[in-house]
Amino acid sequence: MLPPLNLGDKPGLSFQEIWELFRMNMTSGDLRKAHLIRRYVDLKNVWHLLKKQPIDVRGNFTQEELDEALLSREGLPEYLFEYCDSYENVEEQLRHFPKVYTSFFKEVDENERGFLKFYFNFERECRLVLAGRRSRLLGADLIEELQHEDFSDPFVAQIISQRDVNSFEAPSGYEELDERLTEEMDHPKKQYEVMASFRFEKIAQHVQDVVFSINYVLGYFVQFMIVEDWNIINEMPKSHGITEVVESAL
Repeated sequence: MLPPLNLGDKPGLSFQEIWELFRMNMTSGDLRKAHLIRRYVDLKNVWHLLKKQPIDVRGNFTQEELDEALLSREGLPEYLFEYCDSYENVEEQLRHFPKVYTSFFKEVDENERGFLKFYFNFERECRLVLAGRRSRLLGADLIEELQHEDFSDPFVAQIISQRDVNSFEAPSGYEELDERLTEEMDHPKKQYEVMASFRFEKIAQHVQDVVFSINYVLGYFVQFMIVEDWNIINEMPKSHGITEVVESAL
């Protein structure tokens, strides 16, 4: 039985202990699904490498392994290597990095089902909502912000349609999130907590009726990482540049 998870509480197991349980008890097909969640972490870690920041150790690769995979062009998706070849310098690579996430979400949507399809579509929508909010607050060009998205997608189109209005109206299902983020506009850490709570609860709602299933276990895995992240950020001393860490996590 997996120990209960609550935001703000210490998980009963470490990440490595959770992963060892998965490795010992999952079928190869189910373990592949868990690896796909870690693949998302790998892609975020490529971003961290470009920014010369520490990587998240919960990916499939250590930093040395990730460096080697990028050099040898093995073990990572082809679309990542194509992206690397498309931009000559780090500044351009960072500016266009959302293209990598777009490719990842598209691949999952086309090839997966169950929890993975739900979760990564949800994660994609969260990113789009945050991009829309950020564009409005900073006065950035929303078309440029979302240039790698499919503009014919209804969710993307709804956000793009607000390009020339003075306020951001969140798509259906994200109105309360938008209101709570606006209330905490001057408090990045509280904004992070709002976002983490929203993700945690949406996953809980999705898997609450399928407790004895792989979908529940995968949901638990993502929630476990959200709880770990929450604790890491809350334990960081203010002198560690916590605002930058929180803003990058949003």
